[in-house]
Amino acid sequence: MSIWQQPIQQVLILSLILAAGGIISAFFNSRVRGRIFAVIAGAVGAYSTLLMVLGIRGQEFFEYSLGSMNFSLDLVGRFFIATVGLGIFFSALYNASLSGNSRAFEQKNRFYYGSLGIFGASMLQVLLVKIDGTLNSALLFMSAWEIMSLFSFLLIICSDEVKGVSGKGLTYLLVMHISAAFLMTGFIAISGNPFGGDLYGFWALLIGFGIKLGLFPSHFYMADSYETAPGASAGLISGVMINMAIYGILRTFLVCVKYAGIFGYILLIIGIVSALWGVLSALAENRAKRVLAGSSMENMGLIIIGVGVFTIAEYVYNVHTAALMALAGVLIHSLNHSLFKAQLFYSVDLIRNHTGSTDLDKLGGLGKTFNNLKRSMLLGTLGISSLPPLNGFIGKFLLYASFFELLFNVESFKVALICVFCLVILGTVGALSLFVFVKLYSMIFLGAEREKFPQMRKAVENRLNSITLSAMSLLSLTIGVAPILFAYNRGKLTNVLYELTLNAFLIIGFSLLVWGFRHLLVKLNGSRKSPTWGCGYSNITSRMEYTADSFSLPLMRLLDKIFPRKENNEPVTELYPADITRTYEVRNPIKESIDFICSKFNDLLGKLQFLQSGLMQNYLWISIIFLVLAILYAIFSSSTAGGVK
Repeated sequence: MSIWQQPIQQVLILSLILAAGGIISAFFNSRVRGRIFAVIAGAVGAYSTLLMVLGIRGQEFFEYSLGSMNFSLDLVGRFFIATVGLGIFFSALYNASLSGNSRAFEQKNRFYYGSLGIFGASMLQVLLVKIDGTLNSALLFMSAWEIMSLFSFLLIICSDEVKGVSGKGLTYLLVMHISAAFLMTGFIAISGNPFGGDLYGFWALLIGFGIKLGLFPSHFYMADSYETAPGASAGLISGVMINMAIYGILRTFLVCVKYAGIFGYILLIIGIVSALWGVLSALAENRAKRVLAGSSMENMGLIIIGVGVFTIAEYVYNVHTAALMALAGVLIHSLNHSLFKAQLFYSVDLIRNHTGSTDLDKLGGLGKTFNNLKRSMLLGTLGISSLPPLNGFIGKFLLYASFFELLFNVESFKVALICVFCLVILGTVGALSLFVFVKLYSMIFLGAEREKFPQMRKAVENRLNSITLSAMSLLSLTIGVAPILFAYNRGKLTNVLYELTLNAFLIIGFSLLVWGFRHLLVKLNGSRKSPTWGCGYSNITSRMEYTADSFSLPLMRLLDKIFPRKENNEPVTELYPADITRTYEVRNPIKESIDFICSKFNDLLGKLQFLQSGLMQNYLWISIIFLVLAILYAIFSSSTAGGVK
């Protein structure tokens, strides 16, 4: 079989081309390096996606060995490679649109594109490694995984958006290494007994992948990291890289029948808590990127709920239809999240480039200036809010359907209680998510301008920006309108996808009918334009509008115990003050607890600093004490072993 008939070899070569393209582009000046990388990365992303979707016929599983390195590719791997390919393609287009932009700091950094290319290549290689429970496969997987984590850290610190970039980047790097340590421990624990062995190994894998996903309570680093990262790379990190942990869970947990019941319920609990905490965190935030970070946690929680119900339905109760719907919901929502989250990060990055801010309390009224950006972000917010006929609705609907299918096919009060509770949680999370993105969109684009941004006078929408965001919107709309494209074979799932497709066309048809009827009435009767009613005020100013704080304040007051607020008021020093600023800062109790533990540990290390005296005799005494303790331990161990024998 030639190399062109082997998709694994092709993807490996594509990953090397992508890494080399990033490195080569670093040697060109800032005005052209983005375009050079865009051509290479765009071609790699498009080709890998088309290869996975259209280029493989008649065979579902492939294997390839290169020395001691074993690779494999099946339907799940193909799906995630196609998702990564799409992410790389749109990231390349967006980076090309920023090329030469003096306000895009990352474009000036020579190492940015090299890091971006190696980062994308490592994601492709993670998806090709054959995970068979052996230590060799674990080492190969972890090598690609660590390269991915390291270069995501380098992408995060290629920024000037917020203060303390290096500190927040180092926090991210430390957390990723803790995650890698747990993953390596888990792989070592199960390497002697592939996928049927040590319970502690699976706990370690769950913690390792959970940290990468930002599941509760390991989410504390996400908001700072995503806010720090440039928008072009934040879209890849939050939208695409986070899916690698979902892939890891599917590869390791779902083949473990022995502990399926235990981990199914554990994943449900973790997913529910993470989804609720994530959406409430997004609601509490007033900076756009931190809102999107909370939303990522929410969506990963929903996906983990899907993995949990799949595990329970397939391995505990043998309800294959419910399991298939849950798995389809997990995969489709992973793809959808990579699309609309990247689209929203790119949109927010453009707003930041034009205004210099992502603070929702400073933005407002931008819809009058950025028409194309306004439409694109509207579709992105509708999609992430899971409203039909957009793509976000499909994945969540399949999760709902899986719970109903399990409920109607298992005669158990416990299962009924769990399913009803999970359905209520999904509905609550969906309603809160809609509230969050109404706030995000309206605070940015609607109302009057709250502040004057000097650079806005020269703001012109880039055509390539518009093409990139429009293409992402069109793809999201296509997935929402025609989910039947995901049908693999005949069955109940295909029937559900067909009905969703039919309903989407009915919704679009009815909407067009209403719009046409309204257009006809306006044409016949004419239209009248008048100022918006000002509630009796003669001079409406932006000070009378809702701020991001006041928009979410009624709900946040109910959650003071979970998200305590710190109110910052400027002191009144004059009889008639011109301006008084009042701001609310939402405290994160999890992050504060971790900061407290780290500060105490740092104090302990400070007390041990006397050991670094620089005097040779002190180091010799320490060495002697250590040797004496080691000898005593060896003597004690040998005597104990002899007594036992």
